[in-house]
Amino acid sequence: QTAAVLPPDRLPDRLVPAALVLLTEQVRDDAAETLRYFDAQRVAIKLLSGDHPATVGQVASQLGIGDGGEPMDGRALSQDAEALAALAETRSVFGRLSPQQKQSLVASLQANGHVVAMVGDGVNDVLALKHADIGIAMGAGAGASRAVAHLVLLDNRFARLPSVIAEGRRVIGNVERLAVLFLTKTVYAMLLALAVGVADVTFPFLPRHLTLVGSLTIGIPAFFLSLERSAERARAGFVGRVLRFTVPAGLFVAGATFAAYALIHTYSGGSLAEARTAATVTLFAVASWVLFMVARPVRLTRGLLFGGTISAFLVVLSMPPLREFFALESLPTGAWLAVAAIATAAAGVLHWSAAVVAKAPAEAIKTRPVTKKDIVSWLLSADSPKLFLLAAAVLVIGGAWLFFGVLEDIISHDPLVDVDVYAYHLLQSLRTSAVDSVMIAVTELGDAQVLLPVILVTLAWLLIHRLWLTAGYWLAAIGGAEVLAKVLKVALHRPRPGLFYGGIEQFSFPSGHAAMSTVIFGFLAYLLCRGARPALRKAIMSSAAVLILFIALSRLYLGAHWLSDVLGGLSFGVAWVAALAITYEYQSHEQFRATRLAALMVTTLLIAGGVHIASSHEADRTRYTAHSLSPSKN
Repeated sequence: QTAAVLPPDRLPDRLVPAALVLLTEQVRDDAAETLRYFDAQRVAIKLLSGDHPATVGQVASQLGIGDGGEPMDGRALSQDAEALAALAETRSVFGRLSPQQKQSLVASLQANGHVVAMVGDGVNDVLALKHADIGIAMGAGAGASRAVAHLVLLDNRFARLPSVIAEGRRVIGNVERLAVLFLTKTVYAMLLALAVGVADVTFPFLPRHLTLVGSLTIGIPAFFLSLERSAERARAGFVGRVLRFTVPAGLFVAGATFAAYALIHTYSGGSLAEARTAATVTLFAVASWVLFMVARPVRLTRGLLFGGTISAFLVVLSMPPLREFFALESLPTGAWLAVAAIATAAAGVLHWSAAVVAKAPAEAIKTRPVTKKDIVSWLLSADSPKLFLLAAAVLVIGGAWLFFGVLEDIISHDPLVDVDVYAYHLLQSLRTSAVDSVMIAVTELGDAQVLLPVILVTLAWLLIHRLWLTAGYWLAAIGGAEVLAKVLKVALHRPRPGLFYGGIEQFSFPSGHAAMSTVIFGFLAYLLCRGARPALRKAIMSSAAVLILFIALSRLYLGAHWLSDVLGGLSFGVAWVAALAITYEYQSHEQFRATRLAALMVTTLLIAGGVHIASSHEADRTRYTAHSLSPSKN
């Protein structure tokens, strides 16, 4: 008997229902709440499954995942890498995926710059778990998935992940906060040791001073801060953020501390104990401000911590037994005012520096592992900033070493003073009328009548183009150099070879022409080179170097300065410009056209120089001709 063919659109006749079997996916009760947490944290959810797309779509709809109503069938996925990357970015639900396709989707998300966490429990998830940045397996899952995963949920509860993330954020946030504290200490300790070695002075601290300051500004606060909770989302660029804060902060802390020590000990005539006390108080004040900036926002517990450390330091200063134990002295009123002024200025500069760093654009997230080839390419790349930073660091160290070495020789009347006299007599014997005329014109390019128009025109150009940070650095470079040079002149009272000027300008160390021309033309050349082509960079640097050296040489030739004055001015200017360039490179992202500013500066220099030379040349010929050797050098 031939069996009847059943029609495809209806059930057989006389069919009696006996049972109803319902097959469905079981969704954990806590899954939806956990996924809502991730959505609130701006974490994109992707559902990758090997089940039928309709089944996967139903589960996605229950959980509110992306485009659950339109799941993507893995059998229709493109093999093209770019198309797959675009699909992984726009679609959220995938069904009928093979293990290789899951791995490919994870790789596509990583190629788009995402950090990918993969949760799975089966053998078909092993490839994706292994390739993901964070592989998470269930404790009851397959052994292979547990073996390749970075994290295993032993109780099989997906709801544990928010607490895991919170703990990770606490650790990462606290590590970054403490890294800033400890690395700032490393930077300022290194710079202080370097400055003391270069200046050949007694170290400004005893071990007990460093124990007191380190305990109250780093040790005790770091212990409590490391235990705090932190909900801040982890960000890429950990090393860059830490360095951008700690390098300028360490520089400002070291500068303020050494300035207080030198002011009390060298220039105010205070004892070594008083100078060390001033340095200790300044270091504590500025380091406490660093701690305050690192631990913001200030809550009740942090406020109590800050209040406790400051109160402890004040107790040490106010109680004679503790003050004697820590080898601290009572300071006169003038010294307290100087310390307060230096610490306040350093705190203000620190606050400004941190505000600039906070506005810097976030670094791009890089998830691809760094290979040896990447490191070699980075080292050999001409555009890499590491060569500039290395060269600038060498200039800072070398310039500071030479400057403090010359300063120490002048103060102690070392043999360099005899070289000054020999160089002076040698150059005076070579003078001729024609060369005098040329050298006077060159030295007039370093006069205030020429430098001031260059300064003002540059500042106006920066302000017109709204380059506020660059304008601030321009003023800081010139103002800081001028103030420091004048302070040194007044402090040393070193006479010139001849009686050329009156007032503060009658003192010779360091050479103002050498120092200010180095700072103005050197920093301007650095700014121009940042946005210039390689060929133009060489022309700018060469022109600035030649101009600076000729101005410095003119001061020697005309007998307006000793050789040590010019060396001190050049080395001071180089170290100052290089230090500012390092901090500016870390903080500034302002860009401008170098060719326009360069053309404007050349025009300004030519006009101002021409007018000044035409109006002052004859008077300067008389000034630099009629002079005699200072009696102190005979």
